[in-house]
Amino acid sequence: MTDAYILESVKDYCQVPQEADVYNNELCGHINTAFFTLFQLGCSARPFIVTDETATWEDFTDNPYISSIVPEYVKRKVKLLFDPPANSFLVTQMKDELAEMESRISYSVDPGWEDIDD
Repeated sequence: MTDAYILESVKDYCQVPQEADVYNNELCGHINTAFFTLFQLGCSARPFIVTDETATWEDFTDNPYISSIVPEYVKRKVKLLFDPPANSFLVTQMKDELAEMESRISYSVDPGWEDIDD
């Protein structure tokens, strides 16, 4: 993960101008929804909440097995909630990609899998 700010990264991904802070509350709500899903998948010991533009990706986790996928997951989840495509095929594709990411994240936080010898 980079030391980027979560809200800033999500705004970039959703193509929302950084100066357009009128969307910050709505985006933070969607970001928190994504982080709550990650909490339920076992990525953190407690729910993580973003309330403003100061939270960074590193504030969420230092787990190397999931740290690279968390930003991509959160950005995609927020994009689907905030600005879903009009084409239902694309919505289905996005949901399928998120489900696969959730599955991979779930495997990554399952205790002991990283100790398996190949």
